[in-house]
Amino acid sequence: MTSIEAYKRFQLKINKNDTNTNVDINRGEFVLLYNEQKDVWLKEKVAKFQSSIDVQEIQEILVKYKELESLYKETTYDVYQLPANFSDYASSYSFCSDGTCPDVIVRHLPFKPRNENMLLESSNYEPSLEFEETIVDLSENKLFVYKKGFDIVKTFLSYYRYVGTIDIEGYIKLDGTPSTNIDPDLADTYVDEILNRCAKEVIRRYENPEGFQLAQDRLTVEK
Repeated sequence: MTSIEAYKRFQLKINKNDTNTNVDINRGEFVLLYNEQKDVWLKEKVAKFQSSIDVQEIQEILVKYKELESLYKETTYDVYQLPANFSDYASSYSFCSDGTCPDVIVRHLPFKPRNENMLLESSNYEPSLEFEETIVDLSENKLFVYKKGFDIVKTFLSYYRYVGTIDIEGYIKLDGTPSTNIDPDLADTYVDEILNRCAKEVIRRYENPEGFQLAQDRLTVEK
């Protein structure tokens, strides 16, 4: 689906309901609304997927086994650059070696920063080549992988990618530059889910409570 097609479909969604207001949203307003709602949609989609057994629900935005760029090494941890389109963490692992056992796969256990010292000092959670586990955290767009008595050879990350913004040619953006055509980078099914969010938000602003509930019910059925 192109951005123009998405805009036309959005207009149909907000104006086909039996309401008293014919809402007119221009291209610039639509682009801002879509780019706002796609971020909300992504967070909700990831949260739903993580608590669901449907492994296909979000496969389009799940990037698997991306090898990360090593930035630098410290005594107790190595630092890797997160991908430019990184949005949310899914899982990660490293190939490690202590000089005698090469290419041991070590799984990663993410932790909250406030628990760092407690975990590093605990024999149950400290980095271990024997148990093939270590702890990691994310900070400043980097992945910190901890080590103790072994070296990290390379690290792989599975993550949810950022959903790209859209634009439509024909208006002047807030920064004073002319808009261009940038299409959604999602399947039509997902774009339509975001358009439903956009339509509900517009109707919420323009309609009375009865009109909003009617429109929401119809959009839910349509979804």
